[in-house]
Amino acid sequence: MVFKGVVHVVSLAVSTLAHVKPVVLYGEDGFTILYKRENYHQIQDAFIAFMRREAEKTLPHEIRTLSQQVNLPFNRLTIRQTKTRWGSCSSQKNINLNWQLIRVDDRLRTYVMIHELCHLVHMDHSPDFWKLVAHHCPEYRTLRTHMKKVNPHWIDAMYQGSFWRQLFMRRV
Repeated sequence: MVFKGVVHVVSLAVSTLAHVKPVVLYGEDGFTILYKRENYHQIQDAFIAFMRREAEKTLPHEIRTLSQQVNLPFNRLTIRQTKTRWGSCSSQKNINLNWQLIRVDDRLRTYVMIHELCHLVHMDHSPDFWKLVAHHCPEYRTLRTHMKKVNPHWIDAMYQGSFWRQLFMRRV
């Protein structure tokens, strides 16, 4: 499983404790998901909830720090799930970020945040906009190319597809 740009091992462990729902633990060895056999179908939801909570803790701190560093203040931040965008910026200076950004590495998240912060000055993709992005993120072209290869919609396939079936085949 990819988390903050690093591939981690996901281990399932049947718990003898009276957990009503699966519990996701994260540490140096990756992810461990404790669950009761009769609740295995809830593992996927528990993992998604864990990732969303991590995003809601991490992303606001990161963009606020970055906003101060580049002196581009915004009004409000919303973390949500979108299928086609990593972020957006409104004319009211509000920024939306896709919670799935928690899965990409720091440099890519920083690029997306710089991109959205620069829209506070230029609400388009004009040459002036890209000049401002380049000023704050000189390697933006490489990072932009990479982000185009990572579609936000892929997470649905990851969470709903063969990954979980393969994991269960090995461990259940």
